[in-house]
Amino acid sequence: MSIKNKKGGMSVSIALLVLATLVLSCFSLLMFYLREKNLQETIYISSLEDIYSKEEQINFYINKAMGSAAEGSKNPEFSEAYFIINFLAEISEYKLENGFVVPELEQLKNQINEENIEYNAESKIVSADFEIMLEDKIVVKEKKENKELFSASYAYKKKFEKAL
Repeated sequence: MSIKNKKGGMSVSIALLVLATLVLSCFSLLMFYLREKNLQETIYISSLEDIYSKEEQINFYINKAMGSAAEGSKNPEFSEAYFIINFLAEISEYKLENGFVVPELEQLKNQINEENIEYNAESKIVSADFEIMLEDKIVVKEKKENKELFSASYAYKKKFEKAL
């Protein structure tokens, strides 16, 4: 069954198809325009992910260094000072020619002292309190100028414990 227009014009179904195509195209363009704003938020979230990734790397290296520094705990002369010397030696192994594997590990040197290290001889646990600043920035170069789009700072404070 075909619908024929007696005057020779176009049929209603073609007109509806053209109208629906125009509406769909306009709606798609509008959605792309509105999505552009959400794309910038995605960039900012990736910057936070970088900070959390650095946090996990720092946890790994500190735990590894604490484990190695605590290996001499069976020594009767084991103390906070002994642990600090061993810990500094372990941390220095993560130093490359131009800095540490994770640059924020540099902040540990100023914090390793007997105030931040605690050794409980009864429970055989060594604990260390560290506070590390993690930062990340997104900078875009526009017309020979650097424009900072986003900056995140995270004061990372944690107590690390190692059973001996």
